[in-house]
Amino acid sequence: MPTGSGSGSGSGSTLATSQGITLTFGSSMGHITAIDVSRSAGTIDTSDLTLADGDPRSYEPAQLLEGDEVKVEALYSSAEPYPQVGDEGSLTTALGALSGNAVCTAASVKYAVGEVVKLSMTFKLGGTLD
Repeated sequence: MPTGSGSGSGSGSTLATSQGITLTFGSSMGHITAIDVSRSAGTIDTSDLTLADGDPRSYEPAQLLEGDEVKVEALYSSAEPYPQVGDEGSLTTALGALSGNAVCTAASVKYAVGEVVKLSMTFKLGGTLD
């Protein structure tokens, strides 16, 4: 999943670096400090009443996969527009396959004494809000 280049030591290994990664949602977002990508697949509980107390539940893979979830942290700038919860658009990154239709599912702002204002946003790829 990660791409990039960096200097590594040892037997010809190359460590990935985060530097230079960009993210666009509608317009380019600046001052990004972190991008966290998670993938998950759901399960369906197939347990029935034949289980005894203390038995483990049984599960099977869900028929639909979850879209990638992308969490973004950024430093706030009043000169830049940032997404609001429910905004939909094309999310593109310099991370190769991590691009597509996305919806902003969460947004928060952190104010703290002696700190710059920080933003946290969460996007779900491949989905829309109904």
